[in-house]
Amino acid sequence: MLSFKKNTKTLLFLQIYFLILTSIKCQTNTGNSFSVITPPEIIEEIEKINQIKSSEIPYRIGKFGDIPFGKTVLAMIFIEQQDDGSNYWCNYDTTKSPNELTTYASIYKEYLPMILVDQGQCSYSRKALNVQLRGGLSMLIVDDDNDLDNNDKYNVLDLRGNSIKIPSLIIPRNYGDLIKNYIQSQKIKREREKGSMPEPIIISVKFSAYNPDGTVEMNLFMSSDDVNAIYFFKEFENYKESLGKKLRFAPIYKYHTYASYKANNNVNDDQDDSPCFAKKETHYCSTNNTDLGIYNPRFVLMENLRQSCIFINFGLDFYWNYMIEFGNQCAKLDKPIFNEGCSIVSLYHIGFDPKNYTKIKNCMQDLIDFNSKVDDDYQLYNYRKVYEYPLITLNGIKFKGMWLPRTIFNSICTSFINDESICGSPQAKQLSKKLKVYPTSLIIIVIVFLFFFTLLLIICYRRVVYRSVEQTLIEKIQTETIRSIGKYNKVKTDKKKLKEEE
Repeated sequence: MLSFKKNTKTLLFLQIYFLILTSIKCQTNTGNSFSVITPPEIIEEIEKINQIKSSEIPYRIGKFGDIPFGKTVLAMIFIEQQDDGSNYWCNYDTTKSPNELTTYASIYKEYLPMILVDQGQCSYSRKALNVQLRGGLSMLIVDDDNDLDNNDKYNVLDLRGNSIKIPSLIIPRNYGDLIKNYIQSQKIKREREKGSMPEPIIISVKFSAYNPDGTVEMNLFMSSDDVNAIYFFKEFENYKESLGKKLRFAPIYKYHTYASYKANNNVNDDQDDSPCFAKKETHYCSTNNTDLGIYNPRFVLMENLRQSCIFINFGLDFYWNYMIEFGNQCAKLDKPIFNEGCSIVSLYHIGFDPKNYTKIKNCMQDLIDFNSKVDDDYQLYNYRKVYEYPLITLNGIKFKGMWLPRTIFNSICTSFINDESICGSPQAKQLSKKLKVYPTSLIIIVIVFLFFFTLLLIICYRRVVYRSVEQTLIEKIQTETIRSIGKYNKVKTDKKKLKEEE
C-alpha cells in the first residue's frame, strides 16, 4: 500500500511539473493553412503525398486582390474548359462560367466559388480578372512545377491588378492534378448516372500572410497638415518600440496637381502667390488648412518636402521623434504655428545640430529638381487608389479598421507577424512574467521537497496508526481480561452459595 501511494504521488508531481514546462515553452503556430475538407478520396491521396496523416496543401497567395487576412475561408472548387480546350482563362471572349456554378451556388451558399485554372499563356492577374468577370469569387492556380519557389514568372503585380477584388492562390502541380483528376472522374460518373450531382471539393483556407522575414511593411499615406496623421506618431510610439526591427515604415506624402497654378521651385515658404513647384510639365501643389491656421498652401507643400528629407537623411527613429515634437509645437489645434520657423524649433528640441539644416534644405531642392520621391509618392496614391488620407497599408494591403494604434497593432499581429514575444496577449505576458520568477531548478527542488515531505508524512502516519492500533488492542485485552475475571469470580461465588444452601 505504501509503495502504491508513493508511486501515485510521484506521478502526480511529475505531471504537474511537465505541464508547467509545457506552458512555458510551447507556442502555437498560427500561420497560413490550406486543407481539403471533403471528399475523403482526395484527402487520402493528399496524405500519401504528404507521407503523414494531414490534408494540408502547400500554397502561395497572389500579389493582387483583396486578401481576407486574419480570416478562415471555406471554398468550393470548380473547373471549366474553354472553347479551345484549355484551362488558361486568358481571353475574355473565350472564357465561360462553369456549368455547375449556378446550381451549386444555390445549394452551398456558405462556400466561396473558387475557379481552378492552369498556369501559362498570360499573367495571373489577367486570369484573375477573367475569373472575377465570370462570377468566380476566388481563383486557384495549378503551378507547372511541384515546387512553388520558381513561380513568380506569372505572379506579377501590374496595372490590371487594381481592378481585381478576388483573392488568388497557387498550389503545386501534383496536388492540382489530384483535384483535376477527381473532378474529371466525377463528370464521367455523372454522365453514366444521369441526373446525379458529383460530390463537391470543399477546402478551408486560413489567411495570415506572414512575411518570410517576419517583418511588416507599413506605409502611411499622409500630408504634413493632417492632424490625425501627426498625432498617430505619438499614439503609436510604444507599439513601434515593441515591433522594433520587424516594422519597416515609410511615409507617402500627398501632392495635388493643378496645371493652372503658378509654380516656383524655390524652397522658401514665403511665396504667397505660388502654391506649387514644377517637375517637368507637372505642377505639384498643396492646399490650405484653416483648422491649423494655414492660409498659405506653400507651407504644407514645403513641410511635406522637409519631412521627407528628415526621413531620408536621418532615419526612422529621428524622423519619428521629429513628428512627435512637430505635433507638440506646430500642429496644436488651440494655437497652431505652421511654418519653417516652428519646424526648426521642433528639430532643435530633439537635439538637432543647426549646422545640418543646410543638408535638409539641399535635400528639399533635390526633391524638386532631381529626386523621384515626389513623383513616386504621387503615383503611389493613384496606384493604390488612395482617395482619402491618412491611410495605412500593411504589406500593400489597405488597413480598413478603426484608426486606433491598438487596433492597427492587433491587425499586424493577427495577420503579418508570428512572434509571441511581441504579439502575445497581456494575460499571456503576465503569466510569462510570473513563471519566469520561478526558474526550472527551483521548481525541481520544490517538487523533490514535496515528494520527500509526503513520504515522511506517510511513514510518520504509519507509526502513529501502529501505535494507536497497539494501544487499542492492549485496552481491549485488558477489558476482556477484567470481564473474564469478573465472570469467573461471579461463577465461583454462585457455586459457593449453592453449596451453602445444600
